[in-house]
Amino acid sequence: MLNSAAIDLVLMDIDLGRGMSGIDAAEKITGLKKIPVVFLTSHGDRETIEKVREISRYGYVKKDSGDFVLLSSLEMAFELYDTHRKLEESMTSLRQLSENINEVFWLRDAGTDHVIYVNPAYERVWGEPHTILYDDPHSFTRRIHPEDLPAVIEARDSVVNHGMMSELEYRLHN
Repeated sequence: MLNSAAIDLVLMDIDLGRGMSGIDAAEKITGLKKIPVVFLTSHGDRETIEKVREISRYGYVKKDSGDFVLLSSLEMAFELYDTHRKLEESMTSLRQLSENINEVFWLRDAGTDHVIYVNPAYERVWGEPHTILYDDPHSFTRRIHPEDLPAVIEARDSVVNHGMMSELEYRLHN
């Protein structure tokens, strides 16, 4: 029944009577299916709220909050779930694209200069494991032709320091 497309959201109390708690049930449900879970409960203590936060970020409504608050919380849960779903789809598409193109690219954190991602084409073009960039973000410069290296360093510094993008062709050597 949980695999049914007809189930779009679970509205659950934390107290389910004897046996399993709503928190435990929500963990099992979300382990089987990605679905928003909103808790409707009389509990308002910090410990309970923290337990709920570990499972579901879709909503927590006190029973005495009224219909408007409950309906608004459900709307927000649907919107948040839809946003998460779209983000996951976009990330999957981006990952598929980046892993199947022949052009090399990598992403860096502008503040720390750490490499965040390197696509697999790096290994084909540079001839060394892409993981080397995670350990040494400047390792790529070793393969750049010495005559081209100053222009590459200048272009890189321009991006890092001023956000100025440019297109640059350069040669690699063995």
